[in-house]
Amino acid sequence: MKHLMRERGRLVAGITLLVAAVVVLGVGYASISDEVFVSIQLPYVLGGGVGALLCAGVGLALVRSQDDIDNRRRLIDLEAAHEVMSERFGALGLQVEYATQLLESVLRYDAAVPAPPEGLRREFRI
Repeated sequence: MKHLMRERGRLVAGITLLVAAVVVLGVGYASISDEVFVSIQLPYVLGGGVGALLCAGVGLALVRSQDDIDNRRRLIDLEAAHEVMSERFGALGLQVEYATQLLESVLRYDAAVPAPPEGLRREFRI
């Protein structure tokens, strides 16, 4: 339960407030459903309606902020994956460049075999 509250506390609080908004509307309706006079209904409508709108607004804001936190986490993970892939593609580019130089030296009779670049690793992983 503590893990859920730590990771999804805003989402739980937001959903709780949305449920509270529905309950406030229900209680407000139950309080005025039998009243005939508008002057008696008006305080219940205002109190229940404003309270429900307030609970719903804050609840939706909390749910949305939890969604923003999740998107931020995903973005951080994507940036880390992008960095790893950039390093791998950079190493792959060195390997392709060296292989191209080797092939060119084989095709030319008078060309010397090029030395491998410093960043090139000897093992090839796929």
